[in-house]
Amino acid sequence: MNLLSDSKITPPSLVAALRRDLSGSAWASFVDRYAPAIFKWVRTLGLQDSDAADVTQEVMLKLLNCIREFDPSKGKFRGWLKTVASNAARDWVRSRTRYETLLANVEIEMVQWDEVGEVIDDEYQKELLEQAEIVVRERADAQNWNVYEMLVKQGLSAAHVASDLGVTVGQVYMAKSRILRRLRKTVAELMELDE
Repeated sequence: MNLLSDSKITPPSLVAALRRDLSGSAWASFVDRYAPAIFKWVRTLGLQDSDAADVTQEVMLKLLNCIREFDPSKGKFRGWLKTVASNAARDWVRSRTRYETLLANVEIEMVQWDEVGEVIDDEYQKELLEQAEIVVRERADAQNWNVYEMLVKQGLSAAHVASDLGVTVGQVYMAKSRILRRLRKTVAELMELDE
């Protein structure tokens, strides 16, 4: 199974294709993959949807203009993207505040822009876990997966899960351990592919 299929991780081939030709399907794939994430990142900073959409467009425009500057030997694409997104968002707010007063309900301190990196990292970790869950679920025993869903994701007690599934509490913990071990391994593999 190809871990990159339907993955939110940026395959090196996509970055290479973008650096060669920005007019083709690579740019469309990139926009489909990252525009919603960028919108979500800047939305968490308190901007209204329309302002967050403006910032997202600015970030995408800035990425379009500087994608060829990305040097894989200097770091991960994700880190570079985080820097470009943070700087574009910061520039947007600065230019906006020069010409008009920000809406009263949008109080953004510059310190919050530094938190964009943390938001991006959190989103990346969530995306990794979601992708790993897809991979592991396809390969896992159905009962083990049900234990994981009930115990970890739904937050039910081990006794409740054991009762519902007709197994012992010990079997519940063993199943949880198996799934978590597979998830950790799959996340590590996905991160390695991203590098």
